[in-house]
Amino acid sequence: MSVLFLAATLLTYYAFNRLILHSFFGSGDEHSSYFLADCIRQGKLWATPHPLPDFFEVVHIGNKAGKWFSVYPPGWPAIWAIGLKLNITNWLNPLLASISFVFFYRAVKKLFGFVPAYLGLVLMCFTPFFIFNHAAYFSHSTAMLTISIFLFTYLKWFETRSPAWSVLCAFAIGYGLGTRYLTIAGLVAPFLLYRFVRILLRKDRWDNSYLVFLIVLSFMMFLNLYFNFLITGNFFDAPNHYHHRWEHLGFQDDYTLVDALYFVIARFFFLMDWFPPAFIVLYLFSLFRPEKRNPDQLLFCYGFFYLVFAYLFYYSWGGNQYGPRYYLCGIPFLTFTLAVCIRDWWRKGTNEIKKFILGLLIVAAIGNFYSLQKNARYHEVVSSERKALYDTAEQNVKRPAIVFIIGFLGDRLVMSEEDAVRNPPNLDASILYAHDLGEKNKLLMNYYPERSYYRGFYDRSKKEARLEEIYA
Repeated sequence: MSVLFLAATLLTYYAFNRLILHSFFGSGDEHSSYFLADCIRQGKLWATPHPLPDFFEVVHIGNKAGKWFSVYPPGWPAIWAIGLKLNITNWLNPLLASISFVFFYRAVKKLFGFVPAYLGLVLMCFTPFFIFNHAAYFSHSTAMLTISIFLFTYLKWFETRSPAWSVLCAFAIGYGLGTRYLTIAGLVAPFLLYRFVRILLRKDRWDNSYLVFLIVLSFMMFLNLYFNFLITGNFFDAPNHYHHRWEHLGFQDDYTLVDALYFVIARFFFLMDWFPPAFIVLYLFSLFRPEKRNPDQLLFCYGFFYLVFAYLFYYSWGGNQYGPRYYLCGIPFLTFTLAVCIRDWWRKGTNEIKKFILGLLIVAAIGNFYSLQKNARYHEVVSSERKALYDTAEQNVKRPAIVFIIGFLGDRLVMSEEDAVRNPPNLDASILYAHDLGEKNKLLMNYYPERSYYRGFYDRSKKEARLEEIYA
């Protein structure tokens, strides 16, 4: 695999992080992961709540039983904590994504050959869907890395039957479950189910590699459950559900099968704004080809739908910034399968078919470039507007200071006040951000008499952030 290609993906994602997204947390999910990462950097899993917690309440950060905690699992924040130590946080997701491409390439090359492996990466890596999500600070890049390692080690395991490969396979699954449990469970379950059904049907033999796999995976799952226990006091109550009691899997009165199917259709249309529609159509068409595949190849080809199926049972439409992120880790299965079909059609097709394929790829490339520049221009403005208040405060306040945020930030795509009050877990920054609670603000001003105070908001008529100093 070309080092030049990997360097191009790494630098492209980093450039978008810096120049388009302005290295800004565009989502509360990102800030919540940062919150836990900063806690882990300090050797803890939660922070002590402030005595006046209402001022610092923010989405996806829970406050219960004397713990101020992120609602998300620790897989991605643990890596982020290392990035904080080394001061390379803006490089992390571009780097994790690039490493995952190496493992995907090697796995797909083993399954289908060199051409689909390389072509699939070319078709996938420079789509807006991949560029934006790997330029941001979401957990999907870590999840994708664990999936790619799982696929490669899974194939090596059953090629060699070596316990060493089964250990690495189990570790990848376990770490992935500690990053995005529904995503990883949905993607790996069909592969594992196939292998264990073969044993039950006595079409395969049980050996020590299976035992080692189960031991390591059980240990990794215990660590994930123990993390739940440390936060919530219950091994089987994840922090997200502990904080948001409405979180659930499955169909209920407020989320029916009809709602789930509507979400699937809506996500597919949304995906087409971030990923070439022709690729999706051709992928669906390719699944009905009468080509002979071995079981592992078939499991891979249908992999994209494992996530579609898994998220049928999750009530939330969310994860929709920069495309339907819930499906991001399934896109490699779609794209590499498409690459296999393009290779086969090219080899067996007439000149007319080859011209059609070439024309289709050219049209897809043009459409991809149009979508990329359109979304880049839009989200550059969005990120700039949302970040404007923080930049203005950094440049103008008398430190130490507290900025009371009131109203929405930005104009093109606003960020709510409940999402905007972002602080480090120890609340020890020279500038803190707090909710404007009117007359209650005096309580905070009395608590921090040494700080300067400002009211911060975004003036949508003038499209600029404003600060007004408040005097006690």
